[in-house]
Amino acid sequence: MESAKPRMLWMCSHLVLRYEEVPLWIEAGLEVIPALGHPEWIRFDSRYDDETDPMYVDWRAHCTLPTNVSDRIRRVDLADPGEEGIALLNKWLDIIYIASFAEIVESVLQWFQGTVVYRTFGTPPLSGYTEYSHHKGLDMNVFGIADNLVWSPILKSLNDNEDERLTRNTVYLPAFVSPERLPFRWAGRDSERRVTTLYSYLHSSNWTYENYEKFKSAFKSIDYTVLGRNDKRSPRCADPAIDGNVDFSTLMSRLTGSRLFCYGGVESPYHLHFTPMEAMTMDVPILFLEGCGLTREAREYGLAEEKLLALGMCASHEVMAEKAALLLDDFDALEVLRKAQKRVLLPVFGRDRALAIAASFVERETVKANDRRGDLYSSAAKPAPASQRVSAGRNITKVKSMPSAPGEYRMFSAPNIVGEVGALVIDDRHGYYVRRGDPAREHQGMLIREPVYKMFPGEYEFTLTLFVERVGDEPIGHFSAGVWDPVYRDMFLIPLLPQEAGIVSFRGIANIRDAIVSAKKEMRVVWFGQEKLDVLEIRVKKITDDLSLTSGDIIDFQWGSGFSIMEYSDERSWRWCASAGDLFIENRYSTSRSVIIKFSLETPFEEEANVTISGGLWNDRFKPHAGGLGIEKTLLIPPGKHKITFQCDGKRLEAPQDHRELVFQVINFHHSILE
Repeated sequence: MESAKPRMLWMCSHLVLRYEEVPLWIEAGLEVIPALGHPEWIRFDSRYDDETDPMYVDWRAHCTLPTNVSDRIRRVDLADPGEEGIALLNKWLDIIYIASFAEIVESVLQWFQGTVVYRTFGTPPLSGYTEYSHHKGLDMNVFGIADNLVWSPILKSLNDNEDERLTRNTVYLPAFVSPERLPFRWAGRDSERRVTTLYSYLHSSNWTYENYEKFKSAFKSIDYTVLGRNDKRSPRCADPAIDGNVDFSTLMSRLTGSRLFCYGGVESPYHLHFTPMEAMTMDVPILFLEGCGLTREAREYGLAEEKLLALGMCASHEVMAEKAALLLDDFDALEVLRKAQKRVLLPVFGRDRALAIAASFVERETVKANDRRGDLYSSAAKPAPASQRVSAGRNITKVKSMPSAPGEYRMFSAPNIVGEVGALVIDDRHGYYVRRGDPAREHQGMLIREPVYKMFPGEYEFTLTLFVERVGDEPIGHFSAGVWDPVYRDMFLIPLLPQEAGIVSFRGIANIRDAIVSAKKEMRVVWFGQEKLDVLEIRVKKITDDLSLTSGDIIDFQWGSGFSIMEYSDERSWRWCASAGDLFIENRYSTSRSVIIKFSLETPFEEEANVTISGGLWNDRFKPHAGGLGIEKTLLIPPGKHKITFQCDGKRLEAPQDHRELVFQVINFHHSILE
């Protein structure tokens, strides 16, 4: 009997940690099922459980359990699983990973038969998890007698103050960040003359607020921005320098748009945020306090005192402010510091080191899991040794991997692609499988809706091959590839209007740029339900790696709810909109950009209608009609994502064959960036 991949339930409320660690464990040889978020833990992460979110890893492609079983597992409350939940988890899981919550660990140890990984990050201002457990009234002997407990600190220092009953079986897994998650780079000489720092929960934590007051006093003569999860409704967070809780793109653009990142952490060697590691990864120079977790971890790695001082370590907030003042206008010194930190300090937090530790742990767990499970894994596959393991990198890809080098292609044949309508049948004429839409049996819908994940940057050709019985004057559907970024948008859309009966092909081109490499993508064939249609295959071929930089790399326009897909003729392109629609404009650069946008508004009737445009970037009112109204506007787009809403009080066009709400059109929309 071959050995199987152990299966882990991963429970942690930290969004970035899930993005980093779940793929790491999968690459190390586990199947990983992320737990659902508890509302109390994810107040600042409204999309924590949204699997279409770019920050959600594709764990399902690597899980062999049926979806109904894995989803039942995710719904079990570990704090109160009940008999049915206990039986379910013991049957299907080998490892339960629990971050920080000592009371849940104590409970799970008393009924789970597999390994319990207690993942720890520090609990300042408490001395450690032993003190925390005493505060919670937990029985330390439960931890002491459990032979299935693994203590897994993210910092080596976390073993300093702990009861040996917790730490006797330690698997240290260091912190790391992945460059693929961080699309921005330091603005350098274009950066604003200010520093950024990080303090979270100023609205609720007296201890954190006291630490911030020290920073505020020392940096009173320097402009700064405070990043972190802070509630701007609180009087404590009313200071304009405190950003509040912002989206990921805005947070990263603030960081990379600053001159320098100054990190005090929680002034404890027993905790570390991801932000200073992210800053160094994106080439932002940093200064850091001697007493923070970053310094302690660097010392554990072997960096000496003199080296750390040269790399930006400071004895106090006052010393840090003095150094910052000297560096703010000295770009040569900032460049020297940045390069040294990336060369010497950043490797302390390297992913390869963490992967080697995780793989060693998985090898041991594989033996234990198969001894315990027996016949449950009779058909499972043995994990590949580390030397042969296919790297999932930071971005877990589907088994159906996409071509990565020019000239390579990937075939998606009918039995291996999915859709929402239609059926997989054997074509009697040719003897091969097709995915068929038959109006005698099916209603209209997505005949193909195939998810695609990581695609390397470059230009790709998508070729759809169909069989149609006859031709007509109207399209029978459309073929598209699109990306969730964060709402769905088409990269191309081609009407299916065959010019002859029989086997026909349609081709579309999509450019995959760095910003959407890891975003979820879809290939779609929408069938209008009027003519029989057979899908034979889709071929995806990589044409080139070379993409010239365009304004689309920096400024992106995403058409949201209310707007329909783009349609076009030889003379023009257009989008229909309902009575209201949202346009999202994203500036992926680290500083504001001026953009000229040009388009026309048109309604289907001669009488004028009122179109109101509203949002933080633009507020205006227009009166378009059937003749069209040309509009040109210059907008200043700050870094991050911004929403503009179009609202129209015009009459709806009644189209018997079109079920959309058709009120007005945006025609020939295009933009250019002012340098």
